[in-house]
Amino acid sequence: MTEKMEYRRYTISELKLEDEDLQMLMTMGLTISGTYLDLLSLKNYLRDREEFEIIYNTISTAHLRVVKVKEWEEYLEWKTTK
Repeated sequence: MTEKMEYRRYTISELKLEDEDLQMLMTMGLTISGTYLDLLSLKNYLRDREEFEIIYNTISTAHLRVVKVKEWEEYLEWKTTK
């Protein structure tokens, strides 16, 4: 059985961050699932806020799947010969 690693959580004061440090631009990938109406509403809400910038968005009914590279290659080969 694998042990779960526990990491200490630091406060902002413990990290000695300055206000300027918290203003740096960063990017975060995020996957959100919901109804089409809810996702459109969220997209429009974030687009209208000056603090956020939507760089790329896709709304799809296909679920994200993780597969082994070999299985993906076999699928691509099957798809091209079909």
